[in-house]
Formats: sequence, structure tokens, C-alpha cells
Amino acid sequence: MLLKESTTFITGASGGLGSACAKLFAKQGSNLVLFDKNENIVKLAEEIGTNVIAFVGDVTNEKDLQEAITLGITQFGSIENMICCSGIVRAGTITETEKSDWQHVFDVNVLGVYLSCKAVLPIMETQKYGRIVTVSSHFGLVGAPRLSAYIASKGAVIQLTKSIALDYGKKNIRANCLCPGMMKSDMFKGIIKQVGSSREWVDLMRGLPNGELEPDEIAKSALFLVSSAADTMSGSVLVADGGYTAR
Repeated sequence: MLLKESTTFITGASGGLGSACAKLFAKQGSNLVLFDKNENIVKLAEEIGTNVIAFVGDVTNEKDLQEAITLGITQFGSIENMICCSGIVRAGTITETEKSDWQHVFDVNVLGVYLSCKAVLPIMETQKYGRIVTVSSHFGLVGAPRLSAYIASKGAVIQLTKSIALDYGKKNIRANCLCPGMMKSDMFKGIIKQVGSSREWVDLMRGLPNGELEPDEIAKSALFLVSSAADTMSGSVLVADGGYTAR
């Protein structure tokens, strides 16, 4: 098992990718601290079974994150891996969205990553070991119609991850950014519901080389990034989009 005797903290653990990571990492021997606003993570923790904690909290709330980190340390003694899966989307062009839409998207997608890493980095510094995987999107690299706030936030996550890698690399802490393509998930369903009828989005969907991706497939990429196989990678961007950005 790749993650035996390690502990992984996952934000956004009730979502498609977060829950897929939780199940895969558990199979690889990792203890888990599952963090999400959605109380479904309690059911997920029960499904996984032993060596898992579910904490219902807000990724934009520093106190919630700190309490969850403390609980994980108390229960398991260490936290080796952080997977930042929390994210939301608000569709619309700049003139179709409000300041409050942008604020909410950036609070969850960018500030949430910052606060999650801020909470766990002191632990990793003390351990002299840490593996952080932030989750951006292929839309953090290329444009798409009517997703301006989401795309801007995901671009910010990429640059934040590179900064973390440079600031903490000498302390044996690696940080890499995973950019998934279009997944079969509630978030993607929400995007399609909001903008999928537009001509531009119909054209985009037709252009998917391998169709929509399964969260389980993307979770394997996250597992790779925290494994020893990726020890030479830090500040890297791993695109797992089924060939979308190759066009």
C-alpha cells in the first residue's frame, strides 16, 4: 500500500473528486480527515470504515480548519498529505455577474486553499515532511465562455501552489497543482445546467477527445502526486483532462 502509516486531510470531501480521493487513499492505507460543509461526509466516513474522521466545517472559516487539523493530529499523530478539493462555480460573463458572485467564488476557490494550507503547513514544517495537492482545472489554463469568475479563481490557484512550493520546498514539503478536465460530477452538471445550452458550450462538449472523465480516474493522479513516484515534482501543474487542452 502506497500510503500506509500516513494521514491525508481532504477538503471538499463530499464532492465527486474529494470522495473518490477518500476511497482510493483509504485503500492505499492512509488515515483520513474528511472536511466539508456537506454533512454527507459523515455517511462517507461510515462507508469507508476505520481510521477516518469526518469534520463538518466551512473551508473559508479558519477556526473550523484549525479544529479539524487539531482533531486529526490528536487522533492520528501526524498529517502527511493535504488534498484541496473544495470548489464552487458561478456562471456568467463579467457583465452578467455581480461583485458578490466573484467574492464568493474567490472565497471558496482561492481563500479556501490558502486557509487550508495555512492550517496544515506548521504541522508539516515540524514533521519536516508534507505533500500538498491543490485542485485547479483545465479551465485554469484555457478559456471558456461564461465562466469568468471560475476561470480567474482557478488560474490563481495554480500560481498560489507555485508560491507554496518555492516557500516551503527546503523543508521537504512538496506542493503541486492538479488540473482535471470535465468530470462526471455535481459541479460539472451545475455548469452544464447553467450554460450548457449555449452554442459555444455545445461546441466545447463535442470537442472532448475522450468524453467526460470519471472522478476515480482523476483521484489516481492525486495519489501519484503524493506518492514517492512524484518526489522530483514540486510547483508542477499536472493536467488530467483526457486531451482537452491538446487541441
